[in-house]
Amino acid sequence: MEFLNIHSSTYNSPAFVGAEPTDRATWLCLLFFCIGQENGGTIDNCGGWSDRKWQQLVRVTLEETGRTTELWEWIETEGGGRSLKVAFYPTDAEQKVIAARKSGRAGGLAKAGATGTRPSEPQAPAKQPPAQPGSERPTKGNGMEGKGMEGNESAPRARDADARSELPTSLDTPPVREAWQRWLVHWSQTFNDSRPMPEQTAHIHLQKLVEFGAEQAPAAIDNAIAKRMRVPLLPFPDRNQAPNGAAMR
Repeated sequence: MEFLNIHSSTYNSPAFVGAEPTDRATWLCLLFFCIGQENGGTIDNCGGWSDRKWQQLVRVTLEETGRTTELWEWIETEGGGRSLKVAFYPTDAEQKVIAARKSGRAGGLAKAGATGTRPSEPQAPAKQPPAQPGSERPTKGNGMEGKGMEGNESAPRARDADARSELPTSLDTPPVREAWQRWLVHWSQTFNDSRPMPEQTAHIHLQKLVEFGAEQAPAAIDNAIAKRMRVPLLPFPDRNQAPNGAAMR
C-alpha cells in the first residue's frame, strides 16, 4: 500500500489521546513501515534488530520501540522469537488493495488469452533455411559493412538474465546476493508489471551498490524496498554521521 487512512475514531481513542507525543510519532512510523511491507501490522522476528536497523528501516530508535504501549505491543513467536504488533493497523484496507491487485493481473491475463496472444514475451526469430553450396550470390553493399549494423540482435537479449544476476567482485558475498535477488523481484513486481528489470537499469543499480560497498549494500536495498524507491539508497547519505544524529569522531 502507498497511502495510510486513519479513521477519526483512532485519533479520538483513549490509547492515542493518552499516549506521549513521542509514542504517537513512533506509532505513526511503525504504521507507515507496515503498510509498505503489507505485513498485516506485525513486524515478524524483529526482536533482535539493532538500533541502526530500526533507524534505517522504520525511522525510529530501538529505545523508542523497546517497550510495550497501548499503540504497539511485543508478542512471542514460535521458536522463541519476538515480533512487534502495531495497533489500529488498517487490515481491511490492505486486503482490499491486495484483492484489487490480483484482480487487475487476472484481468490482464484473461484479456491476453482471449486475443490468443501473450504479452511481454519476445517472438523467436524465424529460422532461415541452410544455404545450398554454390547458391551464394554477391550482393551490392550499402556502405554500412563493418560498422556494427550486422549481427544477431537477439543474442544480447538472451544474455540479459545472466547479466542481471552477475555481481561485481566487490559485491559477490552471500548477503549481497540474497538482497540483490530480493531487489530484482521487488523492482519487477512494483515498477515493471512483473517483467524483468532491464539490463541497463540493473547495471546502474549495481554501480550504485558498489559505491556503498558490500557491507552496506543489503541495508541500502532493504531501505529502498521498504520505502518503494526505484534505486537502492542508504537512509543516511553522510557515512560520517552516527545513527542518533551525533557527529562521529
